Amino acid sequence: MSIFQSSLVCCGFLCLALLLWQKSRHGPVRRCLFFGAAFSAVFLLIGFYAADYFTGNGIDSAVIFHLRYGLHGAGFAEYSGLIVASFTALLFGASLLGWHIFRRRSPKQPLNAVWSTALVFISFLFNPGVLDTWRLINGVFDFEHRISQQAAVDTDFSDYYHNPRIEPGNGNGKNVVFIYAESLERSYFDEKVFPGLMPNLKKLEKQAIHFTNIRQVMDTGWTVAGMTASQCGLPLVTPSHGNSMNGMDSFMQSAVCLGDLLSSAGYYLSYMAGADPAFSGKGKFYQSHGFDRVRGTDDLLPKLDNPEYLNSWGLYDDSLFELAWQHFEELAQDKSKQPFGLFTLTLDTHHPAGHPTSACEHIRYQNGDNEMLNAVACADFLINRFINKLRSSPYASNTVIVLVSDHLALANKAADLLEQTERRNLFMMIDPAAPEPRRVDAQGSTLDIGSTLLPLIGFDEHIGLGRNLLDKQNRKDVAAIHERLPLWKTDITRFWDFPTINHHITIDLDSQKIRIDQRNFDFPALVEINDRQKTVLRFDFDRNGLEQKALRNYRLEVPFDRRFILVDECRKLQHFDRSLGWEGFCLIAGKGARNLYRKRLTESQTFDIKAIEDITTPPTFIAKRIYNHNASAPAAPQSLQQARQQGFDYFAVDIDFDDKGKTVCRSYAEKSNIHHNCSLAQLGEWMQAHKELRLVAQWDLDDEALNKAIHKNIPDAFDRIIFEITNPYNFFKLKEKGYARFIWRLPPSQTANRQMILAWASQFDMPFAIRLEKKHIDKSLLQTLERADIPIYIHSVNKKDRLQHLKQLGATEIYTSRLAPL
Repeated sequence: MSIFQSSLVCCGFLCLALLLWQKSRHGPVRRCLFFGAAFSAVFLLIGFYAADYFTGNGIDSAVIFHLRYGLHGAGFAEYSGLIVASFTALLFGASLLGWHIFRRRSPKQPLNAVWSTALVFISFLFNPGVLDTWRLINGVFDFEHRISQQAAVDTDFSDYYHNPRIEPGNGNGKNVVFIYAESLERSYFDEKVFPGLMPNLKKLEKQAIHFTNIRQVMDTGWTVAGMTASQCGLPLVTPSHGNSMNGMDSFMQSAVCLGDLLSSAGYYLSYMAGADPAFSGKGKFYQSHGFDRVRGTDDLLPKLDNPEYLNSWGLYDDSLFELAWQHFEELAQDKSKQPFGLFTLTLDTHHPAGHPTSACEHIRYQNGDNEMLNAVACADFLINRFINKLRSSPYASNTVIVLVSDHLALANKAADLLEQTERRNLFMMIDPAAPEPRRVDAQGSTLDIGSTLLPLIGFDEHIGLGRNLLDKQNRKDVAAIHERLPLWKTDITRFWDFPTINHHITIDLDSQKIRIDQRNFDFPALVEINDRQKTVLRFDFDRNGLEQKALRNYRLEVPFDRRFILVDECRKLQHFDRSLGWEGFCLIAGKGARNLYRKRLTESQTFDIKAIEDITTPPTFIAKRIYNHNASAPAAPQSLQQARQQGFDYFAVDIDFDDKGKTVCRSYAEKSNIHHNCSLAQLGEWMQAHKELRLVAQWDLDDEALNKAIHKNIPDAFDRIIFEITNPYNFFKLKEKGYARFIWRLPPSQTANRQMILAWASQFDMPFAIRLEKKHIDKSLLQTLERADIPIYIHSVNKKDRLQHLKQLGATEIYTSRLAPL
């Protein structure tokens, strides 16, 4: 169900609830409760569309982030129109609900008020705002996902995967007509649930080699995935959603598929379908695997007598089959006598309701109320007519016809009935030269279709993980493969042949391509890079907002040990940096949780290996012990000088005005302890005499008088003072003022929430460390921060055994007043 459809259903239930409410009598308490529930539904619906305007992905992690951690620097003036519109809609909705719910009315026949309230809560099930929120609760914003990185383990994938090769001239050269029937699963044959629905194909099945137990296995449940499984013997395992992978320059290039085998054996291969082959990368799949011609809507439209005879996806199936027949005759009559394969895909049975075809105006299933079943009945008629036309042609004796469903039906208007069946995919093969029918009940999947077809046209090979289901000896293999598929995801992903960066990456704005050396990929895209410069690319083309993640969400899942480059529309990257603006494309690069480089792209840009390293490697931070001046030490600067003699280079001292307006040093541990004999002037002189020293300091950044005094006495303060912040929003002030690095100090009263820390870490693009108090220390937390390349300083440690324990847990260094540096 699309977002728009979901919203309509939500509004429908809400309106029905209000209608029932109007015909009921209620007390004041019940009125208030009903108003709260109804307004919540309206609020979430309006909130979803307002958030979607900002994010392009509804209520996602960017929205949750700013709700949890504030809206500082959001640039509200830029979105004043949206804010006013949203507020007006909420106000209008609240007023209308209030008037409807609280207005006095004459007593009417009492109805059970539970029904009206129940309908409001049913509307929540379809509210896109609720659906997005539930999706987030279930882990889209779960930073822990990035911690549990998949271990590199040896698998037995190679024991089951066959990489076949066919020499030219092998086989008997039979032609192939391969029909993918959109969502037309074999379950529709069930006479108990669908009596009389598919009489033609059921009759045809009895004349064919047909398979009754073709299951749907992992990552084969949509069109391009079903095609990949049936021709390559591989599930469509992808780094991002399978429908988005048309951003690649080739489609699983390293896999050897049915098209590759037939092409090497001298076949001419053609794919034609009513839909656009660019959608979900279908065209790229065929172009990558041996096909000579790939045609879709734009290519076939000029051949129609009526160019306006189209549905929302493209050509109706009656038009497609007529053009497919003409093409079949062209190929069969070719004087070169080259064997050929004609592959086609129907679409009239596409969910949710199918598409009525003029050729089937006389066909209705039962009373005709279910549009989806009418479309299925029409498919039964059209496919049967086309196949019988092929069988009666002069070329039938040398042609094998294959009919399969690309996948099980998705949510459609017959879904409830389908769930009453034992759901299986459709697979039958018709070889007019061998008319003996055969029923095969052995377990299989769409992975096995290509391997089962090959023997009928004279080849004897397995394709990938597929097996010939006509051979009983393969049944044990089939069961083992189905069981092991989830363990082989990493192995299967390698068939995408992602490039290794040998020289450079170019972001080409004119062509909207990411060029990695000599290969080109469409953007928006996320490029993950490991320590050997090997990449993995993720895309979100053809994205359904309720089912597929945006690149922004994939970015949040980048493992801590991976570097990345993300190119996307600036408006979709506002969560990471509002200053990037709203229009055009932007680039964000970094490592793991860290966004280290941000740039709005105004022209094409090239990064060589060194430049890539620079923008994706976290800047180094100090790893030296910090002297923590406290109340028990001699008065500064005497204590600082003594610490300097012990080997300290970094000193923690706060600076403030005393009650007489003079700048003084304060004890770092006890703010009440002011050292009047330590003036800012003395501190500045001491630092000028020791250029190698650094201060870890803290003061009120908004106090301009104090800022001026500090920079007057310490002219190189931006480089030599490491500012300590307690409020992470002060990072933006530090960056604006020009400080080079900082330490984020978690106060003892604040909980060390790793999600919050990692969320803010993604915002910090300058060297920084985090200071934790003893109460914050937790092994899991320290290990998480260590993996994220975040230096950890513990305050304050003065015992050697404690120091050794903290180092083992993952702490980088400490604040101390006693333990001298090594």
